[in-house]
Amino acid sequence: MRFKLFWGHISDEWMVSDQAAIVFGVAATLFSLVTAYLFGIVKIPTSGVGYGIANVIAVLGVFSAPFLWSGMMKYLEMRERATGNRFKILRLAFIIGFWFTAIPYYLLAYLPSRNELPVSASSGSWPPPPRPLGKSRKGMRAFCYVLYAGWGSLAIIVVCVFAFQNGYKLVRPVADYFVLFPCTLLILTGIYRILHFVSGEPRSRI
Repeated sequence: MRFKLFWGHISDEWMVSDQAAIVFGVAATLFSLVTAYLFGIVKIPTSGVGYGIANVIAVLGVFSAPFLWSGMMKYLEMRERATGNRFKILRLAFIIGFWFTAIPYYLLAYLPSRNELPVSASSGSWPPPPRPLGKSRKGMRAFCYVLYAGWGSLAIIVVCVFAFQNGYKLVRPVADYFVLFPCTLLILTGIYRILHFVSGEPRSRI
């Protein structure tokens, strides 16, 4: 979910430019060719120049998949800023379908609407609309606090077990099931991350 580490350095102007549309189109084509090969639709030569070209396309296609997916996620965020809407269904589709969702999104959403969006959010001409703290955000905040409490409790228990001579007695009654505690916290943290991503809420510290 850290695609912003790269796309944060890419301007909004470039994202809606003709150059970007071509680059994303090439990425979508390369990944489509790789997908067609994986499903046996396209056959590649076993030797010669054709074999070398196919290998180059395969390598570029593999790298084009996360590039296209994260780029379309960047554009989805731009649309959300411009319209004030949170496209939660699309965010969920991006999680489930990954780059297979990015290709139809590029064709059906990016290409038709890229010239209609204002750009340069950093200049202040495209501010995100204010959003009240609704029930869903309060629920996410409560979920966040529960995770903080859970991980904090686990840390305290581990410290006590190793720091005190008889600290192991704290977990002896539930020693056989204690591993379920961190496992549950990991699962809940993963669920929280997914919900946080789908909802499009500002990033938290967890």
